[in-house]
Amino acid sequence: MAENEQLNPKSIYAEAISVRSAFETRAEKLSKLTIPFLFPSTGATGADSLADSYSSRYAAMAINGLASQMVLTLLPASGSSFRFDPDADAMQELTQGDSEARATIMAMINKETTRVNKEIENQMIRPKFYEFMQTMVSVSPVVVEKVEGKGIKWHNLRNFTVKLNDMGEPLQICVKQTLNKNNLPKDIVLDSGDDSEDIELYTLSNWADEKWTVTTSIGSEIQGSEKTYKEDELPYVYLGWLRSPNDEYHRPYAEQYRGILEDYADMNKVSIDGAMISSKVIPLVNPLGTTRKSDLAKAKNGEPIDGREEDIGSFKVNKNYDFQNGTAEKNILMEQIDKAFLKRVQRQAERVTAEEVQQDAAELEKNLVGMYSIMSKKFNKWLILQIMKELKIKFDSIDVNVITGLDALGKNIESQQLDGFVNRMAALEMKHWIKEPELITRYASISGIDMEGLIKTPKEVQAELQAQQEQANQQAMQESMAQTGGAAAGQAAADQGMQQPQ
Repeated sequence: MAENEQLNPKSIYAEAISVRSAFETRAEKLSKLTIPFLFPSTGATGADSLADSYSSRYAAMAINGLASQMVLTLLPASGSSFRFDPDADAMQELTQGDSEARATIMAMINKETTRVNKEIENQMIRPKFYEFMQTMVSVSPVVVEKVEGKGIKWHNLRNFTVKLNDMGEPLQICVKQTLNKNNLPKDIVLDSGDDSEDIELYTLSNWADEKWTVTTSIGSEIQGSEKTYKEDELPYVYLGWLRSPNDEYHRPYAEQYRGILEDYADMNKVSIDGAMISSKVIPLVNPLGTTRKSDLAKAKNGEPIDGREEDIGSFKVNKNYDFQNGTAEKNILMEQIDKAFLKRVQRQAERVTAEEVQQDAAELEKNLVGMYSIMSKKFNKWLILQIMKELKIKFDSIDVNVITGLDALGKNIESQQLDGFVNRMAALEMKHWIKEPELITRYASISGIDMEGLIKTPKEVQAELQAQQEQANQQAMQESMAQTGGAAAGQAAADQGMQQPQ
């Protein structure tokens, strides 16, 4: 019984909550400083009004900018965030140097790349990606789940527990979901006597013996048989930003700048409160003068009343110099926030170029100490493999690696280098050395273009060239015959003229 109890997802989840509580408390505080609705206090509902802190007004813009920049570089709206890289040795062995065979394989690879990119758009993955990236930047780590054919959904810190190894990789992920009984997965069967509308569903993923074992339960009732997955096939992925060696969970990016956010909140409060006090208009009337307060209060705009100007004054704070010091300090803190969250003016356009995406990715990689590459390996590659599994994409004839991150976005540089090489060969009058079918294949591969039905095969080109040559030969023969016939006719006419009597 003890052994079964240890394997029960609900029990494991309950035991791990105490370890998680300290990270929840920090997430609540950070949420108040950044985006309050991302991690509200325990028990809060959608009907509750969230306190608007004095720092969240500016910090939210900075966090949204960084999250947006991460999303647009990891999943760019134009172009591809990945590429399929065929094994060079396997390609050589399979094609034996045949350019037509290589072109056929590359066309097949480009076609599958296009299919995956279209599926990312169809499943509306980018908006959900932006949501959990906000959370990762500002408050806590997340667990992302791939829902087959329906995109992704993510779970915040209050809905999962993890156990990490010394490298920060998960050994165990337990997710709790509260679902309506009509919205349960297909393989979950409810007890006929259960009348509850909301069901607590627990999913435990455990790594052991080089595989993931997934167990689901409703309360303490285990649902169905266990499922096993290879290391890169689990439909759950744990994503975090920063981690100290002794931390049980990762920390958000904003936690390292918590002091700046708190100082900005204090200075912004002083600035706003001071501005509101200074802008308050309170007339002061001399009680010993002839001007009466009642006449002043009742007077309409432009209406004359009895009184003296000397009797009337106004309330003044006389703290302009002090407010200037506070404003200067607040501006310094705003600059620090901008620098911390890489806030910059982005070009307003519906589409950005591949070069701009690559520059943004390089900037993220440089300033975030490799976080872009980590996310591209952990999230992008996991997502691509999940979609390939759904689309049943397999490269049986050749080994193909999924390349993500800066290596995938480096296609723009590769294209420029290829352009320069071709132009140099043309300038040296050596362009005839280039194999045109291979050149076309490489350009199409760089641009991610599906070549099926678009490019002629070398045999088709050869047949057309041969047909053109034959047609030219026939035309030349006809012209030669016409010229020969014309000359013969002219000579016959000349001979006949010589035979006629003078």
